Amino acid sequence: MPKSIDAVWSKSLLIAGITLALILQAAHAQQTDLETRERFRRRIILDKQGQKDLNESQVKPIVLASRADMPIAFVDNALLTSGELTEMYHRYLRDNPEAKAVVQSKDNGIQARNQILKKLAGEWAQHTLLLREARRMGVTVSPQEVENAVRETEELFILGDTLEEHLKQKNRSRNDFMRDLEEALTIDKMLTQLVEEENSEKALKEFYSKNKKMYVVPESIYVVTLFKGTRIRMEGPDDSASGYIGAQVHPEFVSKPQEEIDRIRLEMESYRAQSSNLQTFVSLAREHSDPPFNAGNCVIGWIYIDEDDFQGGSSELNRAYVDYMRLTQLTRELDEFYSQLTPGQVSPVHQSEIGYHLAWVVKREPETGNDYESARSQIMAGLKAGKREALAQQLDRQRRVYINFSGIRDSELEALRRRQQAMETGKQ
Repeated sequence: MPKSIDAVWSKSLLIAGITLALILQAAHAQQTDLETRERFRRRIILDKQGQKDLNESQVKPIVLASRADMPIAFVDNALLTSGELTEMYHRYLRDNPEAKAVVQSKDNGIQARNQILKKLAGEWAQHTLLLREARRMGVTVSPQEVENAVRETEELFILGDTLEEHLKQKNRSRNDFMRDLEEALTIDKMLTQLVEEENSEKALKEFYSKNKKMYVVPESIYVVTLFKGTRIRMEGPDDSASGYIGAQVHPEFVSKPQEEIDRIRLEMESYRAQSSNLQTFVSLAREHSDPPFNAGNCVIGWIYIDEDDFQGGSSELNRAYVDYMRLTQLTRELDEFYSQLTPGQVSPVHQSEIGYHLAWVVKREPETGNDYESARSQIMAGLKAGKREALAQQLDRQRRVYINFSGIRDSELEALRRRQQAMETGKQ
């Protein structure tokens, strides 16, 4: 079990929903609990269970309604159209190059596409159910609460980026972000109210007193890396086409020719010489890093040091690092390399078994204590995660959700609306 929660997350559970609102239209990511938060990913993981005897030719692709305005999901009188789901799907692939590679593969492409569509429709349905329940309860957030949350979000941009720059990278408008943020805050406020009704302050303190060690945040560093590979990963029988989401624990590698390795070493020394400041280093890393650290993945984010096992922070951007390093058993080596660096300057070129690494430690945070006030938001986060899941399941059991990817006909839609009206009337 992880010893603690990332320092950024410990500031406020609201920040979790706010940050992910940049990425997920549904802003649903607060559901992860204390034990699994570090492992949360914005990526599709193919379920190998039960698929051993199923090949791609036997999988039927989901066929969406051809009309963009055709509804494919009905949730509590809200509609999701085929066009809206298609837009969500393409945005998901833009944000998740690993998933895009799987979708384009001949081995798992259809299964991956089906799973992504089901995932997105399910997330939309859960978000819609929770938001509408919050509205029924009369939960609202003030403009000041939204502005405070925006400021907290901007404090997370350690590299000096602005909110506008992040929105531009995600092809999102500020209006879309503010809408998603308001909805995320509304759901969080509802969950807070429900949890506080069920758990007294005395009960929270008793839980804390029995589990103090869980809430010590170890020393952590914020890392950006530039990586050039000297070995090529060979795909195994259970690997996806992306080469980074496979099931292999010990992947096989083939070295590049020595001439190319020597050229890569000189190239890395050149990048190091150019990196006189953080902004230049980040630009070089985003432009020149090899997978899995290419583009935005060069920002590893917060990682803990002096732990028995490597623990990645909660940053969305460190997922490729966590996945890849665990597969290649380089966790401890690079953890130690990063931990010895001085913040504010580029590292020497480091050679590992798979390539050359440059790193820049942007910030170092000392170990923080485990007083109750600091731990309370983390305890509440776990309780709200459980409440979110339980409430979503309860609302789903009330038969408010209906999904038909091929399209909901007018007659079906009318019947669903009559049933919803009857349910509402019966409650009055």
